[in-house]
Amino acid sequence: MQKPRNSLKLYKYFPAIIVILFDQLSKLHIVYNYNLYDSKLIFKDIIKFTYVENPGVAFGINLGKNMNLVLFSISFLIIILMILYIQKLDSQNKLFITGISLIIGGAIGNFIDRVATVLSPLFLSNKKGVVDFIDIGYGTFRWFTFNVADIAITLGAIIYIYLSNEESDRLQNL
Repeated sequence: MQKPRNSLKLYKYFPAIIVILFDQLSKLHIVYNYNLYDSKLIFKDIIKFTYVENPGVAFGINLGKNMNLVLFSISFLIIILMILYIQKLDSQNKLFITGISLIIGGAIGNFIDRVATVLSPLFLSNKKGVVDFIDIGYGTFRWFTFNVADIAITLGAIIYIYLSNEESDRLQNL
């Protein structure tokens, strides 16, 4: 018996679901156990957990006070496009699909924070942005603080770019 051609391929979303769960649980742990800007050493002075809320985009770039709704809308659109892309994708390369799924999971993880930020006035909350907490560096030299969703997006993008180039090279050599 043949599978329906347009069936929802849920296995493609397994990495995304794992990322979303781990991202949200880690953020909840930080929010409930740290005060804003608290910092705790995890491994010497190299890895710290420092609770910050990022109102902007990647690397803390702030686009202004009233950009939450714009970021919310752009994030939503990107997530929908990525889901449509992975559904139409007929690749046999499971690592390629995993890369895209990691990007989707990370985007949804940060999108959940953006939804909470946009809705925070309704719940008398003062949430100011995406929860970031992974702080890597040495001494006063620190990288931008990030979260599990950011790791998934970065790793997924690296996998996607690498395998896209590999696939392009393979097609050119035919």
